[in-house]
Amino acid sequence: MNHFWLEKHIKQWNAAIDHDHKPQAVIISGADGTGKKELLQQITANLVCRKVQKGYCGECQNCTLNKQGYHPDVYCIEPEKNVVKVKMIRELTEFFTSTPHCSDYKISVINQAECMNSAAANALLKVLEEPPSRGILFLVTDSKHQLMPTIKSCLLYTSD
Repeated sequence: MNHFWLEKHIKQWNAAIDHDHKPQAVIISGADGTGKKELLQQITANLVCRKVQKGYCGECQNCTLNKQGYHPDVYCIEPEKNVVKVKMIRELTEFFTSTPHCSDYKISVINQAECMNSAAANALLKVLEEPPSRGILFLVTDSKHQLMPTIKSCLLYTSD
């Protein structure tokens, strides 16, 4: 891991999973360049790998698909023209309705979550109020304070 300060967050995450305290949603926030994406990549790799009990092997089919960005149980949203639209959140909701394909969890990531328009944020609240049992949502943001207060209140775990 290139960012040694992320190790405490990885340990905290692994301890939560080991004790079956899987959060429904997580905010990963911090200034640009602090390692948010690296932290998320490691957490995602740990969640999709089925070969290694703790951590990830980096070599199995799940790890390979995840590294290449094609894992069927990982869904990422990127804003279009700096806006996360309601259509994107509806697609995320549809993604969560099916069971995991080849890992234990369905994982969804909303990058630049602060870019959600109000319709998208309200649609996301429905997912947060009735979370999928095998799903985990990650909100990645540089500006956690710009997220709607109702969204922040539904989240169980943050990484600042």
